[in-house]
Amino acid sequence: MKPLYMLLFVLTLLLATATADNMSQRMRREYQVQKRCLRLCTRTLRPAVRCGRRCSCYMLGPYFGMCIDPQLSFPSTIVNSHYKLFNGL
Repeated sequence: MKPLYMLLFVLTLLLATATADNMSQRMRREYQVQKRCLRLCTRTLRPAVRCGRRCSCYMLGPYFGMCIDPQLSFPSTIVNSHYKLFNGL
């Protein structure tokens, strides 16, 4: 039975590594597309941190958000990772 557990462990490890590498590549691609706008923003705190021209603030919680260009593809991988960061998940 032990060899079966070892095989399952190795396969799980390979899958996790491939998934992390794929996510890293997606984040790099999204950053290249959105790099003109990407930064943190706030709407409720004073002084408010605003986004630049043609960028909008996509809120990640009650206080902080991320500036994105709404005309380009939505950077879901980056936004999801930052959402988890700001909400302590």
